[in-house]
Parts: sequence; structure tokens; C-alpha cells
Amino acid sequence: MSSLSEPDRINNVGCIEESVVGNDSIDLRGWVGSTGPESIDRLSVAFDGEAQPDAQIQIDLPSPDVEAVHPRLIGCGRARFTIRLPGVDTSPADVEDRLIVVTPWAGDVPGRPLCHVVAPTVPDPPQRYLDLVGGGMNIGCELLAHLIDLAELRPNESVLDVGCGTGRVAYALRCYLDEGTRYEGFDIVRELVDWADSEIASRTPGFRFTHADVTNEFYNPTGPISPAEFRFPYSDGEFDVVFLTSVFTHMRQPEIERYLDEIWRVLKPGGRCLASCFLLDEESGPSQAAGKGAFKLFHPVGGGWSSSVDVPERAIGFESDDFLRWASLRGFKLRKAYPGWWSGRFPYLSYQDLLILDRP
Repeated sequence: MSSLSEPDRINNVGCIEESVVGNDSIDLRGWVGSTGPESIDRLSVAFDGEAQPDAQIQIDLPSPDVEAVHPRLIGCGRARFTIRLPGVDTSPADVEDRLIVVTPWAGDVPGRPLCHVVAPTVPDPPQRYLDLVGGGMNIGCELLAHLIDLAELRPNESVLDVGCGTGRVAYALRCYLDEGTRYEGFDIVRELVDWADSEIASRTPGFRFTHADVTNEFYNPTGPISPAEFRFPYSDGEFDVVFLTSVFTHMRQPEIERYLDEIWRVLKPGGRCLASCFLLDEESGPSQAAGKGAFKLFHPVGGGWSSSVDVPERAIGFESDDFLRWASLRGFKLRKAYPGWWSGRFPYLSYQDLLILDRP
């Protein structure tokens, strides 16, 4: 897997955890740290696409909680920040569902953006849904940042969300995409799709969610459609960007190859795919085997390795060379691979490994 190093970016992780709308200001709090070698020395802020030069920013605040989880980050013990945006019109029409983007800097070199939705009109899903998909809408904001920064998603481009779950990325995308821009999402868990359709599609023209009754031993064991034979319910060349977050991490080789076929088919020429995976190579394999990561993948299954004998689909990873070969055989070109911290690898960009695949 290629390294994170890019000459025009510092590599950082973090998030905006909370925003509070006051009478004439918006207050934010969050954290950000660098995977090195540069340390972050300032932040810039944009609200609803407009730079905020008067933002009142405090950085280098104590962060023992961040240090406990990310001890290898530069400045992990003082990674917290607060931001106040004064003089903002805080009437509901001017703040609801608005996107804030915070960019960290090391000197004149920007880092990767942190996204946050202010005063969202979409409610949080029930906790049982969050537990099922492994996180809430804040993860959707992280993934939106990756789509913008890594896959170069533009506001007028059509998007397909494979394994959309509760629509946690749609929740953030609706604040970034131009009004009426097409978003399609499908998932194999009907109750998640029904919730997203009721709470997100009903509020957002151009957004649609579809249930695909595909079998998966962990998520949908009674589904009648084999994932190795499933055809996405869309025509050829419909989308500019396709993304899958924590989908390939629950599939076996023949199923992944089928999905890669379908992603190629529905992408326009020049389209991009962002996919999260668990990939094993000369670094991540020994690291996770030594117990440095979140879990171990060591049970052989379906062309890869699983964390569970009883329910292999709980988490499945593959040799990096194998996965990239499957993609290459379909015609995909690897733009960049970004390691995740699940395996104990450093540096990292997200929890899972991220791939950006181009369809020429």
C-alpha cells in the first residue's frame, strides 16, 4: 500500500464534535492532530462556503482523551480546539443544515478538512441502528471530507452510496451537493433504508434510498439474492462518484469481484470510487497479528481472512495485492491508497484503509 505522503498536504485526523448556535455566534469544539512530521499551528474556517477571517480560534488545548486513543499523533496531548464565529445571522433559515469546514495548517501547507453540519434538521437515528452500522452521523461528516478531498467530489456531481445504512453520509452530502443533485443509496437492511427514506429523502429533493434484499450472514441472513450475482438497480454510466464505506469489509472474494464489476458499469468514464477495506500487506499483517490493532484477521475465508469463525462476515480483510489485482482486471486505476489505524499501522488517515479507484 502506498504511503500517505503528499507534497501539498499535511496528514491529519480529527473531527468537529459539537456546534452550539447562540444569539449572534456559533461555537464549535473539536480536535485535530498530525501524523507527522509537521505539527499543526493554525486553523482556518469556512461557513456555508464563505471564509470566516474574524473567527476566534483557540488551539493547543489539553486533550488527554485524544492522547489515550491516538498516542502517536504529533501534539496528541494538546489537540483540542474551540472556535467562535461572531456576528453570524443565527436565524434558523441561515444556519440550519449549513456546512462548516475547518482546515488545519502547518505554515503555508494545508491539511485535510474537517466537516460539520450546523443545526441539522435530520434527527439522529435510533441507537439500535447506530449500533448496527457502527457509528453515527459524525462519521458521515468525516466521509464527506474524504469524498471532497480524496475523490474530488464536486457539488454538481451524481453520487451512488453502496451500503448506505441510515444515510449517515447522505446526512452530510445534502449540505454539500447542489440542490436537486442526484444521490442514490441502497442497503441490504430494510429498516435502515426505510428510516433514511423517511427522514432524509423526504427532506431532500434528488435523494433516493433503495432496499436490495441481498444475503449476508451478518446483516441479512435471509436475503434471497446472492451478492455474487446481484446487479445494481441502475443503468450503465449513471454516476460520477461511487463510494462504499465498510461494505467490502463484510464480503468474500467472489462477491467483491461482482461489486467491482457493477461499480465499473454504473460509473461514467472519468468517474471515481472511494472504498474502505481491511487490507493486509508486509506492514499491516504483522502489526495486527502482533496485537497492535483493533482486532486480528487470521481465519481464512472466501479468498481473505476473517476475525470470526462463527460469523466470518463480521469482518473480512484481503491481501492488498489481491484486492488491487481484482480492481485492475476490471480496468480500474489506483489513484491512491490511504492506510487505516485498525491494524495498528502508522501513519493513518481513517479507521479503515481507503482506496481511490479511477475509471478511465
